Amino acid sequence: MIDTGKETITTKQGIFMVVIFTIGTSLVLSGITTAKQDVWISVLFALFAILPIIYAYSKILSFFPGKNLYEILDISLGKIIGRIISFSYIMYFLFLGSLSIRSVTEFIQVVSLRFTPQYFSGLWIILLGAYMVKSGIEVLGRWSNFVCVFILALILILSISAFSQLDYNNILPVLNEGWNPVINNAISIFSYPLGEVVVFLTFFNSLRDHKKSFNIFFISLVIVSFLILLVTIRSILILGFPLIDNTYFPTYYANTIVSIGNFIESLAVFSSIVLLLAGFAKFTVCLFAVCIGLKFMFNTTKYSTFSLPVGLFALIISQILFNSTMEMIEYVNLYPYHALPFQLILPLIILFFSWRKSRSSKSS
Repeated sequence: MIDTGKETITTKQGIFMVVIFTIGTSLVLSGITTAKQDVWISVLFALFAILPIIYAYSKILSFFPGKNLYEILDISLGKIIGRIISFSYIMYFLFLGSLSIRSVTEFIQVVSLRFTPQYFSGLWIILLGAYMVKSGIEVLGRWSNFVCVFILALILILSISAFSQLDYNNILPVLNEGWNPVINNAISIFSYPLGEVVVFLTFFNSLRDHKKSFNIFFISLVIVSFLILLVTIRSILILGFPLIDNTYFPTYYANTIVSIGNFIESLAVFSSIVLLLAGFAKFTVCLFAVCIGLKFMFNTTKYSTFSLPVGLFALIISQILFNSTMEMIEYVNLYPYHALPFQLILPLIILFFSWRKSRSSKSS
């Protein structure tokens, strides 16, 4: 049976996995921003702020080559504290996976299948995700390699096709509302989606070249930041304010008014394809992280055993998270308060104790 200790991921596959995961459901929500036309400044701030954090992530992995996050917690913090924090991370990754499912099913219901229950469309995501987990991390790496190129090509086509319908006055004036909205939005982008790459600490011990983890994080997040900036600015240039504030899914609705010549009247279908593929990838990565954690906690031999039960539990959680689309959108502003302890505070604590443990091991 597949085991993370025997599976390997290439550097290229690692980059594509991080890119498609980080894109996840964030691109379809691009344009929902407190910084309005100054969002490009927020993206740059968030990118620079995340660099020392991903360096910390890579150092944590480098102190204990071949070990995942849960094993490192056990070694560096001891079994009791380590298991408590491991359980906390499992719950965070489970919540993140549930949030990904809800974002996709909410999108499907709002823009197309209005009378179809969300749990029905979510069930297909669960079944495919569970199948991917049973297939193993190597299969996820190869799938990400192929699908990410396809998604990037779609985003490029969507961006180029909109040139004739852009209104550049929509990004002026700069800093019209001051720095506070820019900083607040930078914090949101930092945690959603950039900081969510902390999930890869659970299985980047499978990298063929352990020394490349920082390069993978850095290249991936530069690409993702560029994509977020490109898609968000494009949506703002097409829709403008206040119209964009009254739209649940700005990227999708921006594409409904973009066409290519006389033969493709709407490009919205391409937005749907990007969201479904990237949203599925995000959920699947979270499902891997949770199952690997449960394997460690219960000391079993196969993490794939947990895939379907965890997936169904995530589906149930996704349906009780929010009462409406508006609640889901509003939660984006509150998400940093929930996520930053797992993305920033705990990793720095783990880094310190991992450094101490590694140092004491070498001296002895």
